[in-house]
Amino acid sequence: MNKGGIGMFYKNVVSGAILTEKEYAELVKRDAENLWELLDEQEKEDFGSIDNYEKYLNEASTPDSDFILVNAQGEKYIHGEW
Repeated sequence: MNKGGIGMFYKNVVSGAILTEKEYAELVKRDAENLWELLDEQEKEDFGSIDNYEKYLNEASTPDSDFILVNAQGEKYIHGEW
């Protein structure tokens, strides 16, 4: 739930699946873990830890373009309004 108390969800624009904030965060974490496994040892050493790598991914990339923010009614969030 966001600071205003409104439930926010993530809708996959391809499949139509709707995820809670927690489910979306878990998906992002799993993706980071899978990408971490693809790094070579030098790259892992450069990042220091998977936590640092996750922070890097969150700061360096834009949100997953397959997902949009929606409310409980499925209304799209656009520029601060539903």
